[in-house]
Amino acid sequence: MKQVIKHSVWGGAFLLLCIATLPTHAKTKQLYWVFLNSGAKRNEVVKTLSKEALEKMQSDHVGNLGRLAEKGILLAAGPLGGSGITRGIVVLTLDTPEQIKEAFIPDPFVQNGILEVQTFPLITAHNEIHKPDMPVRMVQHTLGVVVKGEHWTPLDETPDTDTLPDLLPTLQTLQRKHELALYGTLLGGGEQLGILLFRSENTAAIQAELSKDPAVREGRVRIDLRPQYQAAGVFRDTS
Repeated sequence: MKQVIKHSVWGGAFLLLCIATLPTHAKTKQLYWVFLNSGAKRNEVVKTLSKEALEKMQSDHVGNLGRLAEKGILLAAGPLGGSGITRGIVVLTLDTPEQIKEAFIPDPFVQNGILEVQTFPLITAHNEIHKPDMPVRMVQHTLGVVVKGEHWTPLDETPDTDTLPDLLPTLQTLQRKHELALYGTLLGGGEQLGILLFRSENTAAIQAELSKDPAVREGRVRIDLRPQYQAAGVFRDTS
């Protein structure tokens, strides 16, 4: 049963088939970054469900993401590899934050406490999200979450599109090399300042590049890297 829930949270290629209907260039309203985290009731609920019930919940979970994609609300979604409370990410474009709750009402994983939704308005300085290639196949990228370090000092100004490039000048070099697909600032993220999505799956090389920045070396920020999976083409380099 544990094996079922491990894969049912995202459904692998099945999920990616659902997002194949994304528009090539969805009109941006307000972007929202969603962390789908392990829910407080996850273990309790899973123990009470049969394999068939979990599979049905998986189907409904994936179906809801597919409907959001068809409406042009969901721009990207995919699971994370490795260990950690965060199981996957979703990028939404909405008119109001109230629509976030509405988006996940049909999701049985969320409604039954298997997953919890954590959302932040996302201000992007660099954003390349595209329609997936067909036939759909899963490829690995790298997600970096920029968080306050042990020696963090408060910013002098309101966070904006320049916040991450100012903290991490290396991002501009990585962008010129077309290694970054998306990066942006999380508003109201608390300890979490922003996100970075790299096309590469080489976390060691990414970490080595980012470690050159003074903010990382001095411990003002740290960057937590995780494997992240998307449909091929979603983060394609169009240069």
